[in-house]
Order: sequence, then C-alpha cells, then structure tokens
Amino acid sequence: MSEGNVISIMGKDYDESSLDENQIYLVNQLRQIQPEYNNLKMKLDRLEVARERFLAELIHSVRDQREEDDKADSTVNQS
Repeated sequence: MSEGNVISIMGKDYDESSLDENQIYLVNQLRQIQPEYNNLKMKLDRLEVARERFLAELIHSVRDQREEDDKADSTVNQS
C-alpha cells in the first residue's frame, strides 16, 4: 500500500475516494498496525538469534561436560 490518495492493493492502484467506508476503515487499520508489526518482527528476529545462541552454548556446555565425564571414567577404569 502506498501513502496518499492512491492505494495499491494486490498490484492494482485504487483512488482512496473510490473505496467504501469499510474499505477505508480497513486501509486505516492496516496503516496503523504496520509500524507495530514491523517492530514486533524485528523483536522476533532478535529473539530468534538470541535463542539460537543460547541453545548453541547449552549444547557446547553439555558436550564439554560429557567429554570431561568420559575422561574421568576412563581414568578410573584404567586405575
């Protein structure tokens, strides 16, 4: 959708004055929620990156612990 009196919907331009009251209401709703949608999408992107990083750290930590436990078991078994 573009700003001003011309609105693009599914690749076709419409003069805002040709829209009925409900269509104008819907256009106004979309205009109003778009910034909030964009902000939430950016926040979700950041959360996804953070989640992946925390998961990677957890996997790394568990692997390190398992390797330490395996080494300790090997040392005990060799004694």
